[in-house]
Amino acid sequence: MKMTKEELAERLNGWIYGDNFFTVASRFEKEAAESNLVFIVGTCNDGCVFGGAISDCVERGDGELGTFQAYFEKDQVTHSDCGHDCYYFVSEMCARMAAGDTKRIDVYYRGGGMDLEEHRKLGTPEWCITADFPHATWNMREYHGTTYSVGIVIDLDELWAESATN
Repeated sequence: MKMTKEELAERLNGWIYGDNFFTVASRFEKEAAESNLVFIVGTCNDGCVFGGAISDCVERGDGELGTFQAYFEKDQVTHSDCGHDCYYFVSEMCARMAAGDTKRIDVYYRGGGMDLEEHRKLGTPEWCITADFPHATWNMREYHGTTYSVGIVIDLDELWAESATN
């Protein structure tokens, strides 16, 4: 039976950042992939991790911590050779998004570029992943209980079916 994005988000919600989280997440990796679900969460370096049906890591690319966008297609993350804020890369991604072939998520570090009131409502996490398409959210916690990252879960079947009808 196919797991829903909400069910996976519920299972991931509240797990502790660090080795414990990645051990737990690996338990859901196969089931998430079989259900064509992807979970995305901010990480300690300068990027985010995709797990499940798409397994990859996207980094800001310049060694700095900060807000950036990550792009993905039906079965893979799209990487840039010139950096994620490179004019040529962003122009190409915008064209692909307009054609319905690519989706974008926004990856915020410490609320930079985010509505500050929204960041406060989320518990001022280090990382926050947002998207303008259907997704479920979940919180990864630090050892002392505060929210480290607000992650999302995407149902790729639902997402691309919706794109095909628009």
